[in-house]
Amino acid sequence: MIEHGAEHIVINVKPDYVGSTETSLFDTSVVSSNKLGDYNDLLAELCNLKQKNAQLQIKVDETRFKCESKDQCALVLAKELNTLEAGYARQREHNSQLLYRVLSLQGNIQVCCRIRPITAAELKKKNRKGKFLRPAVAQQSETEVICYNSKDKHSEYLKTFNFDKAWGPNEQQEQVFQDIEPLAASVVEGFNTCILAYGQSGSGKTFTMEGSPEEKQQGITPRMIKKVFQLIALKKQKLNLEAEESKEESKGEESSESQTFDSTIQVGILEIYNEQLRDLLNPRDLGKDADSASGKTRLNICRNEAGNITVQNLSRRTIHCPEEMLSLLEQAKEQRSKATTALNKDSSRSHMVIDVHVSSGTANQQNNAHLFLVDLAGSERMY
Repeated sequence: MIEHGAEHIVINVKPDYVGSTETSLFDTSVVSSNKLGDYNDLLAELCNLKQKNAQLQIKVDETRFKCESKDQCALVLAKELNTLEAGYARQREHNSQLLYRVLSLQGNIQVCCRIRPITAAELKKKNRKGKFLRPAVAQQSETEVICYNSKDKHSEYLKTFNFDKAWGPNEQQEQVFQDIEPLAASVVEGFNTCILAYGQSGSGKTFTMEGSPEEKQQGITPRMIKKVFQLIALKKQKLNLEAEESKEESKGEESSESQTFDSTIQVGILEIYNEQLRDLLNPRDLGKDADSASGKTRLNICRNEAGNITVQNLSRRTIHCPEEMLSLLEQAKEQRSKATTALNKDSSRSHMVIDVHVSSGTANQQNNAHLFLVDLAGSERMY
């Protein structure tokens, strides 16, 4: 009988078979030795598998711990992000209140002056005495401009003019916009705003307001529209965060529905030329109120039901991004009256008024405001 132990094998042979055959005992010993070798191999392999299993279990535990830690970190980061966003929204609200205080202190009407650089052609020009021309205007400070006596270059400056802001000839479009950028916040908050450019022909009014297609050379109009879209997006984000917080507190949907944010931006562009109004976005429109002589829709300046001044029959376009505004500007520029001057072959001969109506808010609070961007004609004949 063969008894199996944990690590060895004992062979017991009955006495009846001891002296019978030696060969049978030898064969039994050989077979038992082979089985012992196989068992040891299996036992070693089993031990290795147990060790590998233990190592894998350790890795599984470590991975599970890491995942749980990452989930906890993600929750902590999400809470921190919400806190930062809420703080950012509160800071912007505080900045808006400070802006209103600054504007109230400065006054509702501000007058700024921008001095354009001298052109290469002007540098080559000479006066009647054969002397080269020199600038007649220079920036004295951020709010002062001096005008020199053009008759005597050695004389002191003729006069000093004070403005709310003065920009020198070396200041770029972006620097000019930075000083009037806060007005975009006023529009989004529901305050009517008007920005107009006034000056002689060739003084750079159209360049200041419209600029050129290059992003760095864009004027006030495209930059202001882009800023309005950015502020509306931030306002929407703020209200959405407040709605989520109130929803978590009340665990209902009623508060979130009342906080649904909507916004609409509509643009109308008209031209005033020879005391006539022209719709630059629809100049050849025929309608019931069409002027029989010109075949164009008659535009009337009047007051609406709310008592605000508006232009009746002026076509308006709804825009959803700043790029659509640029497209409308190009369309309006093609229709605007122009003439060739000594400084500009496409000098504007008319007043162009851009009316941007901004409506944004929730069902409980809706803000409506008009942003007027005006590029006036040359002021040579205005005294």
